[in-house]
This record gives sequence, C-alpha cells and structure tokens, in this order.
Amino acid sequence: MGKFIERIDRKMSRKLKGVLGVLLFCAMCIPFANADAAGVQVANEAELVAALANGGEIELTDSITVTSPLSTDKETTIKGNGHSLTSTIEAGSGNRSIITALANATLTLENITLENSPKYGVQAYNGGKVILDKVTIQNCAYGAALINGGTLTIKDLTMVDNKAGIEFGVGENVTGEPALIMDGTIDTTAQVDAVYIDNAQVTKFVVENTETSANKVALDGDVVTINNADGTVVAKSNTIAEGSIVEIDGNEFTSAPKVEESTDNDQPNTDKKEEIKNPETADGIALYIVMAIAGIGAMAYGTRKLVKQN
Repeated sequence: MGKFIERIDRKMSRKLKGVLGVLLFCAMCIPFANADAAGVQVANEAELVAALANGGEIELTDSITVTSPLSTDKETTIKGNGHSLTSTIEAGSGNRSIITALANATLTLENITLENSPKYGVQAYNGGKVILDKVTIQNCAYGAALINGGTLTIKDLTMVDNKAGIEFGVGENVTGEPALIMDGTIDTTAQVDAVYIDNAQVTKFVVENTETSANKVALDGDVVTINNADGTVVAKSNTIAEGSIVEIDGNEFTSAPKVEESTDNDQPNTDKKEEIKNPETADGIALYIVMAIAGIGAMAYGTRKLVKQN
C-alpha cells in the first residue's frame, strides 16, 4: 500500500513539475510579447522600409534620410519621437511623396517632421487614410499633404514654407473622393496657399469637422476657409470652379461666386432729380449764333422805330 501511494506521489510530482514548467515558459514569453507591442525600433531607411512592409507600430530612434518614396498598404503608426524624415528623393514624374498611405491603408504619423520633398510630404492615395498628430511638414516643392482620393485627418499639424499646404486632388485611375477631417489644430502662419483645390481634377470633395476641433473648415461662396474657434478666418483656398460640390459635415453645397451685399451708395436714389448736363461745345456755338441773330434783329427793329419817331 505504501509503495502504491509512493508511485502516485511521484506521478503527481512529475505532472506538477510539467505544469510549473509551462507556466514558467509563458512567463518568460511575456516580456517578448510586450516588446513586440511596443513597436519596432528603426534608425535608418532600410530598417524603416522593412518595418513598413509588416505594418504595426514603428518607432524612430534617430532622424532618417529618405532616398526613395516610402509607402504602406497596412495599418501603420510611426512614432517619430521628435525626429525627422528628410527627403533626398530626386525630382521627376510619378509619386515623389516622402510617404504614402496606399488604398485601404491607415497611416498615423506622430511627433515627427517631414521635409524637403520634391513633391509632397505625405499622400493619402485612393482610399488610403492618413492621420497627422504633432506633425510638421516643411520645404516641400509641391505641397505639404496631398489628398489624392483618400482621407486626411488633422489632429495637430504645422506647415512651413511649402509651395502649398493641403491639396485636394484626384489623380489618374483614382476613384475615391478626397476628404479632410479637422479634429484639432492647424498652424498656417508660415504657409501661403494653405488649402488648394485642383479644379482640373476635382468636382467634389468632403470636409468633416469634429465637435471638439479647435479649427473648423467652411465654404464661403467659392473659397474654402479655415477658421479659428471665434470664427476668425486664418486661411483661404484658391477659387473653386463654379458648380463644384463640397460636402461639409454631411451637407452638400455647390460652389458659387460670393454675392457681395450692396451699400447704400450703390442703390439708385429715386429722390434725386435727373442731373442736367451742360450742352456739348457744338451745341453751345449754335446757341450763341441764334442769340446773336436775335440781338441784331432787335437792334434793327429799334433803329427803324427811332427813325420813324424823328
């Protein structure tokens, strides 16, 4: 009986050790899982390209020089940690944006600077989504951000010395409608042409303002405006082609030239009599001749009358 109990104890001990071993292995794996959740750290272009292919969270540990356009087709977040992506991409045709969210991708950029692109800093392409949070885009030859049939969400964006700011476009083979979501703040103090609509491509675009957004986007006649919370206009777009459709916060508007209200001075004054104009020079000469002839006749008549009386 004692040996039987001893065998049972040995079996239970082995099972207990096995269970403890599994638990220990799982515990050892937890730090690795947390490391993956924290994101992939990258310090150069090659590491960044490899990370973008897998998507997920990416952290920059240094500023990176970008020699070729970057893109992602997955849900990706790049945490810049105050670093920059500086372009040395050669100018040319086709896509020359520093980074692009392709169709069905969502690209979030946080605490990062994009600079010196030969075209655009970032692009939302054909259904792709871009979210900008604590992002600065500067010195780009075409524009800060291209909404090329995709969606751009602005939480915190500063634009500096780009040729243009946010551009609405619909490129070749693009089927999506360009859309802008304002969900925070935008600094345009160092940016001319902060909003640009490519009238040759765009006949409709969408704007949405979240309730908590500090800046709001609106349509004023035939221009798009960016306004502060108090309604002050801080930036205007170029003139939109007449008849273009702009959807703002779910309501559709048709772009049309703004009708200026007339002042009182512009209204016809019915109380005033018609102004009497001076006769033209030729009419004046004729008048003088008639008056002279009449005077001569009067003088002759008077002379004859005096002769008769004498």
